[in-house]
Amino acid sequence: MKKNRLTSLLVLLMTSCGSVSAPLITPTAEVPVSSQLATSTLEIPATASPTSSPVTPSSTAQTSLPVAPPPTTQATDRPFSAILARMYPGSFLLLGGVENGEWLSPETAASHLADGEMYQTFGALGTAGSAKGSAPEYDRFCSGYWVKTDSYPFGGRSVAVTGDWNVMPRIAQELSTDHDTYIEVVRNWLIEQNFLEPVVKIDQILRVDVEGDGTEEVLISASHFVESTGHNVEPGDYSLVLMRKVAGNSAVTIPVIGDYYYQPVENQFPLTYGSLFVADLNGDGSLEILVGIERWEGSGVAAYEVDGTNTKMITKVFCGF
Repeated sequence: MKKNRLTSLLVLLMTSCGSVSAPLITPTAEVPVSSQLATSTLEIPATASPTSSPVTPSSTAQTSLPVAPPPTTQATDRPFSAILARMYPGSFLLLGGVENGEWLSPETAASHLADGEMYQTFGALGTAGSAKGSAPEYDRFCSGYWVKTDSYPFGGRSVAVTGDWNVMPRIAQELSTDHDTYIEVVRNWLIEQNFLEPVVKIDQILRVDVEGDGTEEVLISASHFVESTGHNVEPGDYSLVLMRKVAGNSAVTIPVIGDYYYQPVENQFPLTYGSLFVADLNGDGSLEILVGIERWEGSGVAAYEVDGTNTKMITKVFCGF
C-alpha cells in the first residue's frame, strides 16, 4: 500500500514539472516611419482670388511627405560647403557656397575648392549618391564656373554639396498640370498683369513644405510664346514661376520670377523659367527654390530663398549671350 502511494506521488511530481509553460510575450505592432509624419494639405478653391482667398484645411487627406534617405558622407567640421546644380544634361554649375550660415558668391566658393572634392548628390526624387568633382573651371562665356564630376547618377535635375547635411529632408510631389485650381490661379495672376485674355499653359506644378512648418506650398511654372523658335515675342507672351502658400487664414499668390510681354519684338530671345527643384542648400532645414532658365543658345540656374510671403534671389548663373 505504501509502495503504491510512493509511486503515485512520483508520477504526480513528474507530471507537474513537465507542464511548466514559458510566459506569454505579446508582439508589438511595427509602426511605419511614414505614418509618424503628418502635414497640412493646402486646398485652394478654384474661384480663389490671386492675392487673397479663403483656405479650407483638409481634415482627411493628410498624406505623409516622402523623406529622402540620410546623407551617405561622413560628418565634417569644415564650415564651408560648395553648392552645385544642374537642371539640364551636362556638368554642374557652381552656384556659390555657404559658410557659417552666410551665402557666398561663385567666385568666393571657387577659391575654396580643389580637384578631388567629394560631393553629396541628390536627384529630384530625393535619391542620394556621391561623386568626386574636378577643380572649378571658369567659363568666360557665362562668367561662371563649371565643375565636372566622375559620375552623373541622376540624369536630369540634381544638386550637389560638399557639406554633410540632408539636402532633401522633404521631397516635392509633382501634380498634374491640368489642375483646374492652379489654372485659375495663373489666369487670375495674368489678368492682374493686364493680360485681358491670357492663354494659360502650365509646365510644372510642385507641392512641398518649403519652410518645414507642416504646411505645404505649391510652386507653379508657366510659359506661353506664340512664336516657337525662341527668337521673337508677341503681346500676351510670358514666362513665370509663382508660389501659392497659406498666410494666416488665406492663400496668397507670390511671384518668384516672371517676364511679361505687351508689344511685338523681333529677336527678343526671351527667357523661359521652368525645371523647378527644391532643396535645403544651406542646412538650415528650410528649402530653397531652384529655377532652370533657358533661352535660344543659353541656359542657367537661379536660386531663391523664401521668407514668409517674400522670395529673395540668392544667386543666378546663366551661360549665353
